[in-house]
Amino acid sequence: MAHKAISSKAEIDSAIATKGKNVLIYLHTGDLDPVADEWAGKYTNSTDFYKIAVDKSAEGKEYFNVTTTPTIAVFKNGSEVKKVEGGSIENMEAIASME
Repeated sequence: MAHKAISSKAEIDSAIATKGKNVLIYLHTGDLDPVADEWAGKYTNSTDFYKIAVDKSAEGKEYFNVTTTPTIAVFKNGSEVKKVEGGSIENMEAIASME
């Protein structure tokens, strides 16, 4: 399962508004880390995965006030439940434990 690329405010708002599942938005620069797609494959039943290349999307960078990449934001029923900056294994595990 790959992350779906989004970039505009309208796409971001639509993704966040998803009901009944977690929504994970992976904000990055350059190529997507293969580990991020590996994690996406493990949690497709409970989570929809999106990616925003903030070096190409000023709207995405501004929307999430990104100062460090990767930044991961998780939403449930339209509300942010977690945001972590940095792509360490510990941060990825913290996100994954949100089932």
